[in-house]
Amino acid sequence: MRICLPFLSLVVSTAAMAAAPEDAINETRLRADVERMVGFGTRHTLSTQTDPERGIGAARNWAEAEFRKTSAACGGCLDVVLPERMIAGDRVPVPTRLVNVVAIQRGTERPKEVVIVQGHIDSRVSQILDATSDAPGANDDASGVALVMEAARVLSQLKYPATIIYAALSGEEQGLLGGKLLADYAAEQGWTVKAVLNNDIVGGSRGSDGYRDDKHVRVLSEGLRADATDALRAQMRRFGGENDSPSRNIARWIGGLAAEDAKGLAVRQIWRADRMGRGGDQLPFSDKGFPAIRFSVAVEDYEHQHQDLRIENGVKFGDTIDEMDFP
Repeated sequence: MRICLPFLSLVVSTAAMAAAPEDAINETRLRADVERMVGFGTRHTLSTQTDPERGIGAARNWAEAEFRKTSAACGGCLDVVLPERMIAGDRVPVPTRLVNVVAIQRGTERPKEVVIVQGHIDSRVSQILDATSDAPGANDDASGVALVMEAARVLSQLKYPATIIYAALSGEEQGLLGGKLLADYAAEQGWTVKAVLNNDIVGGSRGSDGYRDDKHVRVLSEGLRADATDALRAQMRRFGGENDSPSRNIARWIGGLAAEDAKGLAVRQIWRADRMGRGGDQLPFSDKGFPAIRFSVAVEDYEHQHQDLRIENGVKFGDTIDEMDFP
């Protein structure tokens, strides 16, 4: 069964726009990263930011330390930055400090052109405002952050003409707040964003009904551009082009990469900005006109996503590490 490693190879090759150094990707490190994030108990955005062992603050500090270790191993090739803002709203009833953990591997020729590889580090249980109960968030989305960390370790050993951004985002579960923060930061930096690769729920292969698919990865992309003007929408109606958004072209290009890798996963194109009625941190980038797609598992397991840890009628609920597919 192949989920994390070939899937990560696809993301690595997309970010690098070159053949993926697949043998450099280490399953043991991926598992250790997820175990460490689960070990923080909860990573809810509203959880403690001062406890050194539990909560979102401890998780962010760990992610920052990992990026700095990776940078030290490549001679200081990563600039680690911590964009932040104060937030409040329906899912944030008390003003809260929101912080993203971002590592920048600057390009040698076109440093303003960037590819963003990201996942969200926050987690949740059934009640969206429950910031104290254990919320392991193993697949959603420690898996995505582990992928980001491993991509940084592998790609930082090489040099590229354009810049690669590695990001562990906070506040996704409270309304895509970390994605909005990084999208705003990208615009403020004057970056030309070539692609945003959002990795959210990427470490499993079995659905709630037991059906297993370890041969595909879903790639979700918007059709009609979120930033389209009335004039552009009229042109698309007249001439066609509703299937030609920058995000959808990125998705098709990724499908071509996958087709060339017999050992990896096949891409299942999902012609939506995200799952029906759901959202991910790629959407704030699409809202700004940046090409952005979402990677996710072929089938989702809703009993182990956004759930309190419990057993009901013999059914185990909760996003725990034993439900993941590391090979």
